[in-house]
Amino acid sequence: MAQHEGFARRRAEELERVLQRGIFAGFGASTVMGFFAMAASATYGGRGFFTPAYHVAFTIDPNTMGLSLQKAREGERFFFSHEAFIFGLAAHVMVGALFGALFALLAPRFRLRDRRAL
Repeated sequence: MAQHEGFARRRAEELERVLQRGIFAGFGASTVMGFFAMAASATYGGRGFFTPAYHVAFTIDPNTMGLSLQKAREGERFFFSHEAFIFGLAAHVMVGALFGALFALLAPRFRLRDRRAL
């Protein structure tokens, strides 16, 4: 019986390690993608630097995104609303972490290793 408990503990530790790596990879990937989306929105998109974060936060504050787009049309590309930005950023990063954990769990099942996993 003690041998089975050791196996279960080792299996749980391995699962925790895989999930941690996936979550942190998702954090990193979503952060890079978010900064790219904000830079693209401000430069060639012409919609304002923080508008992608406001787009994510649209569910709790539908007015901020429209206001940001209006300000961008008027030439102010860096309109900032603290609450909507923080919520949008947090939601974006948490979804990235969720997909990172999901990928970390499914990649070994589909035998995706090394470069094939990317």
